[in-house]
Amino acid sequence: MSTGLSIGDLEPSVAYRESRKVDTPEADAVFLSGTNWRTIDVIEELETDLKKPVFTANQVTPIASGWATLCKLGIAPKPGFGSVFSYLLP
Repeated sequence: MSTGLSIGDLEPSVAYRESRKVDTPEADAVFLSGTNWRTIDVIEELETDLKKPVFTANQVTPIASGWATLCKLGIAPKPGFGSVFSYLLP
């Protein structure tokens, strides 16, 4: 891969496969870096299979603070984006 942008050309299944490769029993969570990496589609499946939280760059960037604001306003998070947002529930 020659640029960070080209990671966006990879299928979400690649993020799933690579996450399974790097996970260890000692890890409390898995972090997938790269805001152009298509990881949203596999977060919930990974959390189920790995039995631990999966955090992605797209979740923990400033988008998360906007999400937290919506939660404080009583607007529930949309399901399907992993367990990290469950911590933001009012």
